Amino acid sequence: MFGKKDNNKFSDLELVHRYRFSHDAKYIGELYLRYTYLVYGICIKYVGNDDASKEAVLEIYEKLIVDLKKHEVKNFKTWLYAVVKNHCLIKARKDHSDQVKVTELNKITEEQSTFEKFINIDRSKSSDIQLLKEAIESLPPKQKQCVELFYLEAKENEEIVKLSGFDMMAVMSYLQNGKRNIKKYISEKKDNAKG
Repeated sequence: MFGKKDNNKFSDLELVHRYRFSHDAKYIGELYLRYTYLVYGICIKYVGNDDASKEAVLEIYEKLIVDLKKHEVKNFKTWLYAVVKNHCLIKARKDHSDQVKVTELNKITEEQSTFEKFINIDRSKSSDIQLLKEAIESLPPKQKQCVELFYLEAKENEEIVKLSGFDMMAVMSYLQNGKRNIKKYISEKKDNAKG
C-alpha cells in the first residue's frame, strides 16, 4: 500500500487510470479505502444486516478489481455508488428469495405432515406406506399427477401449474379431491382389514 504521505497524492481518476494500465491492486486498495464507509453505509441501507453488509463490502471490492479493467469511469464516486446500490439490491432480492423458498418448503413440509395425519398413516410403518402408494395409484390421472408433485416431490402450487399445464384453480381442486379420495381409500382398506 502507499505510505501515509502518498495517500492524497493522486485523485480518484488518477488511481483508476493507474490501476487500468498497471493492474496493480495497491491503486484499487487506496481508492477503496477512501470510500469504504460510504460503501458500508449504502450496504446497510439496502441489505439491512450488519454481517451481510460486511460481506457485500468485500464482494464489491472483488468486483471493482474486475470491473475497473473493463469500464471507462469518468466520476469514480458516482460510478461506485451505482455499482454498490445495484450489487446490494441484487443481494437483497436473492436473500429475500432464499428466505421465501425456505418458508415455502417449511409450509409444504407442514402440509405434508398434516396430510399424513388427515389420511391416518404412519410413515414408519411399511404397511401404511404401501397403502398410500396403492391409494395414489387409484386416483384419476390428473389428481394423481398433482398429488405426487405436491406431497411426494414437494413442489409448490405455482410449479405444479407450470409442470402440469393446469390452471391454479384446477391444481387446488385436484389436490383437495385427491387428498379426500386417498383418505377414503385408506379408511376403507383399514376398516376391511379389521373386519
